[in-house]
Amino acid sequence: MGVNLSSIEIDNIKAKPGEKVFGFIDIGTTSVSTYRLPVAILNGAQDGKKLCLLGGTHGTEFASIEAVIRTIQSLDPKKMKGAVLAVPVLNGPQFEHRSAFLSPFDHLNQNRQFPGDPNGTLSKRTAHVVFSKIASKADALCDCHGGDITEDLDCYVIAQVGEDEELNKRSLEMARCFPGEVIVAKGGGTLGTTGEAQSIYGIPCITPEAGVPYPVRERHVEFHYEGIQNLMKLMGII
Repeated sequence: MGVNLSSIEIDNIKAKPGEKVFGFIDIGTTSVSTYRLPVAILNGAQDGKKLCLLGGTHGTEFASIEAVIRTIQSLDPKKMKGAVLAVPVLNGPQFEHRSAFLSPFDHLNQNRQFPGDPNGTLSKRTAHVVFSKIASKADALCDCHGGDITEDLDCYVIAQVGEDEELNKRSLEMARCFPGEVIVAKGGGTLGTTGEAQSIYGIPCITPEAGVPYPVRERHVEFHYEGIQNLMKLMGII
């Protein structure tokens, strides 16, 4: 792979080769608040594959959020091939209000709204932005989850499986990067999850699951973090 000569631009966030850049994408305005999506672009110094990395699709799944933040902090784009397009907290309303499972504004489960709707409620708009502006630029998607309020999930990975056998194989390879059990979501899995990107954009998708909101256990953060590191090695990013 040669030197990377391409900048990556998502809305008004632009990262030149070898740069790590942070910014926000506007999602929508409620009666009292404007919500924005935090985005980090880590653009490697050499050409390579792009990973869409998501945390906090459910805003109280804190182990996933912490692992994505640690990943962003640990990476040096000057030593990377390709790029990581990361969203540490996808579901801002649920994160801020500590609500269980559903957004406090439209009472929707964020991980049932993909690919979203630009004219819908806040959860649907968020899904649309994540897919159209971030996942669409990637070669693979990893959406880190865990236990929501009242849940305690212990280290497994959902591999998206659809009609494309080559994509299925790549999804399983990605899932095996994480130190836990692998669950196959046959027939495309549950409708409306981030796994929809596998059929829409033709990219392999996985959903690691580990954690409980209180307390956040270090071993669950490490499950996500270690798996993401292995995934980036598999993709040749590090």
